[in-house]
Amino acid sequence: MDASVPNVQVTKLTLMCEQAPGPITMDLTGDLEVLQSRPFVLKEGVDYRVKVSFKVRWMWGALCPPAELGTALLLPHR
Repeated sequence: MDASVPNVQVTKLTLMCEQAPGPITMDLTGDLEVLQSRPFVLKEGVDYRVKVSFKVRWMWGALCPPAELGTALLLPHR
């Protein structure tokens, strides 16, 4: 593994707003100079949702809880 490359790489950002005609998507895998040439305006007082797409190169550990904790951790928190 190359330690100079980040473990998590953000590949795409998407801004969503109910008042906008469609989402604003920024592909971060290509040339970032292209993004700089296409500015967009965020309006004050408007609620936006941000979707972050990312890629994990490698991961240590497990995603499941230990057996002695049971399945209660898998239920959504309300």
